[in-house]
Amino acid sequence: MNKIQSISLISVLLLMNVCATSHASTGLDAHGQMQVVVKADSNEFAYTQLDNGVQIRVGDVVKNVIFYGDDTVRVNVSNGSVFTTQPSLVVIEKPAKVAFTLQQS
Repeated sequence: MNKIQSISLISVLLLMNVCATSHASTGLDAHGQMQVVVKADSNEFAYTQLDNGVQIRVGDVVKNVIFYGDDTVRVNVSNGSVFTTQPSLVVIEKPAKVAFTLQQS
């Protein structure tokens, strides 16, 4: 299993438990682009709960999983860099409050 497949599997496992909680970060900048909020050393796994999702980091690879409704999830991946400062032409909605919890095992 390669690094990207591992991150995808971890994302799915983290999202399988759904309940309620809230934290202070959105994981998005003012233009709706991914903003790195979780810090990790190289090859280290780390995650943080966002207001509407979770941000996962393995080394330089950062993944946001953000809820935009009960049936809509936005997943984006980067190397921790912001590639544009323009608002998305595709994502026009704002993240929504969806009850969920994270469980580490």
